[in-house]
Amino acid sequence: MKYKMLCQKSKESCDTPARTTARPTGSSGRDIVQSGGKDHKADTKFNKEKITFILKNSTVQYKEALTRTQAICSRQEKCKKDILEKLSRWGVSEEKAEQIIKQLEKEGFLDEARYAGNYARDKFKFNKWGRIKITYMLKQKQIPATVITDALSSIPEEEYLLVLKQELGKKRRSIKSKNQYDIKSKLIQFGHQRGFEFEVIVRILEEL
Repeated sequence: MKYKMLCQKSKESCDTPARTTARPTGSSGRDIVQSGGKDHKADTKFNKEKITFILKNSTVQYKEALTRTQAICSRQEKCKKDILEKLSRWGVSEEKAEQIIKQLEKEGFLDEARYAGNYARDKFKFNKWGRIKITYMLKQKQIPATVITDALSSIPEEEYLLVLKQELGKKRRSIKSKNQYDIKSKLIQFGHQRGFEFEVIVRILEEL
């Protein structure tokens, strides 16, 4: 009888998982447990939001994205690259993004030629940029070369030369060196950094 009871107790102890006696000591242990709980809740929330977004009706997503991009273009002139980057960040598919771009162009919210023209004039007028720098920045926006050429032609040549002359004159007065070679080198470098053509800079320097 005793043998039978011992065997039964032995079986029960084998079937029951062993309890660990080790516990986190100090605040570090509590922090691990608490942070684990927070991470789990955060992951659950993220997954719910992700699932909700995935299950969202594509038609609703298209309309919402179109409305938002229309509002953006109404406030400030944008190019296609700007809008495509926003749509990508919002999780809009490439197919839907292209549809939105076409609709924006159709409704006049997007116009690459208008964007390039405004960009060129604003950067020349307010930033005093030359044609080289304006061209480079528009290429970064993936504006076609022919559109860039047309945009630059909207800057009057006389005004272009006058602005460069004024900017070089201001720079000349700030240079303390008396060496003419140093002065000319610094002025050429200044004009080049602003994006003006070398031959135009040299021509203006001869007039100063």
